[in-house]
Amino acid sequence: MLSLESLNKQRTAEAAKLERLRLRLRTAEDSLREAQDGLDEIERNLKADRVAALVAEESWPTANAEKKLEPAHRTLTAAKSAVAVAQEAVRIQESNLQEIDAQIYSRRDE
Repeated sequence: MLSLESLNKQRTAEAAKLERLRLRLRTAEDSLREAQDGLDEIERNLKADRVAALVAEESWPTANAEKKLEPAHRTLTAAKSAVAVAQEAVRIQESNLQEIDAQIYSRRDE
């Protein structure tokens, strides 16, 4: 059984860890937004190219479009995964911190 002083030190360390995890989550969310924005821009440009090709009665270069879209989709998928992982890490750390808080609270009542 840890002393109240030890629990308070542990809480401080775990709270700092939670803040670092939240920072990583914000970074992952920023990367997700950037990936989505990048994909959106590629899709807008491809749509404009497609419209121009149709107006000029030219064929739509599908292979070229896929070459541009595939990396953007992979980047977006990786960014979504990073956000999900960071969210889960934050959730777990918040739970850990709540457990320490409960131990501190129960010690103060003794």
